[in-house]
Amino acid sequence: MIKRDKYKVEFETAKPGVLKRDGHKCVKCSLTFSLEVHHIEGYKHNQPESLITLCYFCHGIAPMGKESFAAWLNTGQSGIEVLETHLAAHGLHGITRAQIVAFCSVLVKLDLDFRVAKFRIARERIRKSGVRCDGRKPYGTFPGEDTILAQMVELRDAGNSFHKIAAALNSAGIVTRGGKNWRHTTIAKIFKRGKGKYQ
Repeated sequence: MIKRDKYKVEFETAKPGVLKRDGHKCVKCSLTFSLEVHHIEGYKHNQPESLITLCYFCHGIAPMGKESFAAWLNTGQSGIEVLETHLAAHGLHGITRAQIVAFCSVLVKLDLDFRVAKFRIARERIRKSGVRCDGRKPYGTFPGEDTILAQMVELRDAGNSFHKIAAALNSAGIVTRGGKNWRHTTIAKIFKRGKGKYQ
């Protein structure tokens, strides 16, 4: 269990750098949503050179192994192209790539909305039963976040504004929990929630 936890921490720590290195887009089809990080050589380790950014659709068909992955990356079909082929096989010809991408984007957003709604309903049910429900975990809870949080506190203690803290994190290639650039408002919320602990 310890090895598994360590592996997960290493992976979560490496992900933001891999996403930034790859320009926050799928290296196969250039989609910029529903991004995941693929292990090129299988689940041996989490070195950045063995990790690469793919969208959900390409990740589902990407092979493992350096040679197999390189061959697929150069000549294989992307996830969107495979989807286009399946749609044509079911009589849906003439659908453009832009239309398929737009449709997939809507599905991803819809799936997220459904999940958020389900969690909200579940939290409300738990609250009504009298059991404490904490909801969204505060920043610093997940693997690797404690180190970043410590940097924020250090920068704040040195007299930096939230704008300057966000700029410093972005310059260092550190991204948010959602894989995006930092904004001063996000930093302010983190410090507000940790009032008394960080200030």
